[in-house]
Amino acid sequence: RIAGAMEKAYSADPGRLERRLAELAYHYLEAGVAGDPDKAVEYAIRAGEQAIGQLGYEEAAELFERALEVLELCEERGGERRCRILLALGDAQFKGGHLDRARPTLERAADEAKALGSAELLARAALGVASTTEVGVFDPRIAGVLESAREAIGPEDSTTRALLTSSPARVAA
Repeated sequence: RIAGAMEKAYSADPGRLERRLAELAYHYLEAGVAGDPDKAVEYAIRAGEQAIGQLGYEEAAELFERALEVLELCEERGGERRCRILLALGDAQFKGGHLDRARPTLERAADEAKALGSAELLARAALGVASTTEVGVFDPRIAGVLESAREAIGPEDSTTRALLTSSPARVAA
């Protein structure tokens, strides 16, 4: 009820609502199944993106983790939405210096993107996984993910294809 009242009070002023995203996310997330899980996930994602923009990587990672937990209560539990949250979580973990957490998160995102058949999401996940590896250390798992992403996006010239093609050189250097 607190989240609903806040949302109603702030809806007339979008700037004010934006400044209160973390609070709205908190209250919706705390309500869990008794509240509105879809709104909880929506506000957690928005607040997490806002935290990343303010260099609050720990806060963002926590918000994305909570969004994944509450997503299990939603009608739409998996699919593209889950994959995008995993990508955002992996990005926050990476930027926060937690490569040991970022890599498995991004690998899960890559597996989900493959299952979805989304070349764009797979490419983002593959590049994220590659960025978590120490330069000069070859990892066959990363090479495989990069190759899968390169195959998925096709042979056309693109910035993404160039990045996917050059990443193995970075990993194997």
